Amino acid sequence: MKQELKATKLDVLRFIQSSGVIDTMDLVNRFGYSYSGARVRLHRLEKTKLVEELGIRPGAFCLTNEAERRLEYHAERH
Repeated sequence: MKQELKATKLDVLRFIQSSGVIDTMDLVNRFGYSYSGARVRLHRLEKTKLVEELGIRPGAFCLTNEAERRLEYHAERH
């Protein structure tokens, strides 16, 4: 069985920030999630308004302003 890396929410947000735009397979490839696990992670981030799906590219996600603000806050603290 493939062992998943335990990526924190912050890890995932930083990855999206560095990539700009990601899709489910990007999380699968980067963190070793199953496809459904990556979809769940993106759905949870979307529900908490930290990522949003791009209307012009269905299935692609980018950070929201709130996520950018949180990442900036965290960077200032560390």
